[in-house]
Amino acid sequence: SGQTDTVQMRFGHIHTSSNTDDQASTGVSDNIFQRLLLALSLISPDQLNQCVQEQVRLKLQNIDVTIPELLVTREFVDEKTIKKIAHVQNEVGESLIPGYNVQKLIGEGGLAAVYRGVDESTKEDVAIKVFAPPMSDTSTTVVRFIRECEVIKSLDHPNIVRAYDFGEFYGLYYIVMEFLDGITFSDK
Repeated sequence: SGQTDTVQMRFGHIHTSSNTDDQASTGVSDNIFQRLLLALSLISPDQLNQCVQEQVRLKLQNIDVTIPELLVTREFVDEKTIKKIAHVQNEVGESLIPGYNVQKLIGEGGLAAVYRGVDESTKEDVAIKVFAPPMSDTSTTVVRFIRECEVIKSLDHPNIVRAYDFGEFYGLYYIVMEFLDGITFSDK
């Protein structure tokens, strides 16, 4: 219908200009993005809820729209801020993970997203795994994640990816590891 085409064109501009990696953000990276917007007080829970409800309404009309697109369209957040948060930076562009700059999302699973980043002190590429524990099971999963980080960081073997650092920011946890460039098993 004409209304559907208009909505898709309106959101198409935002999608192509805010998604610099040509990869739609889904799953846990959306969770991380939304938690950072709320933690930094860039949007209210009510504003996020309005966008989620609008997203559901549009999906029922077979229109796929992301939360960032809706936030920009409703003028809750501008496109520059969307890009900064997607790169795990605050609204003025400072990294939220001390000592590291996130470059782009490279993968995600059930509870974590992996970003390609740069170590600010060595200028080396790193992989930064950001763990977003479920709100309902925080202590158990966080303790397990921290223990795994401690073990991984203590390992030193040529066949094991090295871990350099781990920590917490805004209720999210991260581990910084050696970045290995190449193909994934799913690419084979």
